[in-house]
Amino acid sequence: MSVQTAARMSVNTVAELARFTRHASQCHRTEHGNAANAVWAGAALAKYGNTVRGEHTEPLRTVFTDLLGDLLHLADALNLDFDDALRTAAEHYTAEVDGE
Repeated sequence: MSVQTAARMSVNTVAELARFTRHASQCHRTEHGNAANAVWAGAALAKYGNTVRGEHTEPLRTVFTDLLGDLLHLADALNLDFDDALRTAAEHYTAEVDGE
């Protein structure tokens, strides 16, 4: 089995990520594989960062962890088991990078 992770994105801020992912809707999984998954998630993170933080120079790690925290709040509000969802997501990720 070959590992199929997405190529590294050379971005450090929300603004850079927003520019990098501006054409996310044109990215198709059948053509771009797991890179499409990363671009779609990057577009969502950039949108979140721009909406909530509004600071385009905010480090991505800060925005990423803020989003995870807010997803925990959302899971509580929706009565979803965040840890279970995270385990399932990790299983899907592993299957995708393993090419299954």
